[in-house]
Amino acid sequence: MVKQYDKSKLSGIYCVQFVTFKNDKNGMKVLKSWVNACIKWCFNRCEDGKFGDQKYLDDWPKKFEGVYVLDDLGGGVAPWNAIRFVAKKSADKILLIEMGTGLKFRLNFYHFHDLRVYKFMDKLLFISNKNLAYDIPFSIKHLIYCDYYKSYINSHKALKTVYQNTDNRLEGLRSYINNYLQKYLGI
Repeated sequence: MVKQYDKSKLSGIYCVQFVTFKNDKNGMKVLKSWVNACIKWCFNRCEDGKFGDQKYLDDWPKKFEGVYVLDDLGGGVAPWNAIRFVAKKSADKILLIEMGTGLKFRLNFYHFHDLRVYKFMDKLLFISNKNLAYDIPFSIKHLIYCDYYKSYINSHKALKTVYQNTDNRLEGLRSYINNYLQKYLGI
């Protein structure tokens, strides 16, 4: 974490960017607890020791059995810590080099925090960090954001061609999610 961007006391020590649950007794206990907490309170603000859906995660390693915290630098790179790294392309992957230590590692996933997509003159535009709060190195913008933008545009075109009636698709997705929550979590 870069000290100037550290908001963990308010928003939580973990970021809800990559959370998985094993489909067993322990995993479902954690998931059900989280779902129920989020149903009761989940807002984009700090209030009574809560923040959105992620402050709930702070005590999971102590509260629940079988919870593991990812310790891979390549998982969890985001605008608030990107300033620590330089990105390099290597074959079909992106390598990051930590500037302070020279440590090299593969980027596994990137958290596109506050990335917004706007349509302007029939073109899709990405705007990241609307308040320009983060200093993101050029190599990260070039290798991660630009590639993501190209993939997004291609996917958007393909989906637009395949799915003309998005209202029916969204209703089907809502129904699927509700059935899943009821069947597996009993809510």
